[in-house]
Parts: sequence; structure tokens; C-alpha cells
Amino acid sequence: MILGLLAVAVSAAAAAVFAPNPGERRGALALFFLEPGGVFVLPAVLVPNPRAKSGASQIDHVVISRFGVFVIETKHYRGAIYGTPTDRFWTQQSYSRTYRIPNPLHQNFGHVKAVKELLGDRARKCP
Repeated sequence: MILGLLAVAVSAAAAAVFAPNPGERRGALALFFLEPGGVFVLPAVLVPNPRAKSGASQIDHVVISRFGVFVIETKHYRGAIYGTPTDRFWTQQSYSRTYRIPNPLHQNFGHVKAVKELLGDRARKCP
């Protein structure tokens, strides 16, 4: 049991160090400190998703606690971000440049659906 918990702690710490972008690194580091309270953090989870172009979804962090399963998407953008939950695209304004970025809430909704499908009947209690 202790070895299993140690492996989870080491994997979360490694995720904080080796995450591919600064947003994921910061997210992994922040979530790492939740673990002593009975929270398990799974970084960079790949789940089957037939709706995704690649057939799979890469989820930045899955947090498992006594309160439920949480699917977390992290981003690292500079500047100001504008958008509503229902907008398909948001606007990022960085210095004098403006960019259209996909709404991350929509992306995360797809990740949540993929996790629910993976869990099957065990996800019935998830909202």
C-alpha cells in the first residue's frame, strides 16, 4: 500500500517537472499538494474517444477523491482572454495581436464525456 502511494506521489511530482507546457507544469505542481489528503492525481491521461479526430483524448489531469472524479484541462496563455461558456471560440489579446482560440470548456466537456464512457456504470453518480 505504501509503495503504491509512493508511486502515485512520485508520478505526480514527475508530472510537475516534465509536463510539456508551463500551464500543465503549474497545474501538476498545485495538484501535487492535494495528495496527502486522500486525493489521487493522474497526470497526462489518454482515454479512448471516438468523437476525437485521433480516436483518443489526452487529459491534462484527472483527480480522484472522495468527492468524485475531476477532469482538468490546463492552458498557458498570455494576455487577456475574452469569451463566454457558449462561444465556440474565445479571443486572446496579447500585446497588439489578437488570436482566436478554441473554447477550452468545450474541449473539457468532451474529455468528461470520454471519462464517463470509460467508467461506464461506475460513473452513474457523476453529474
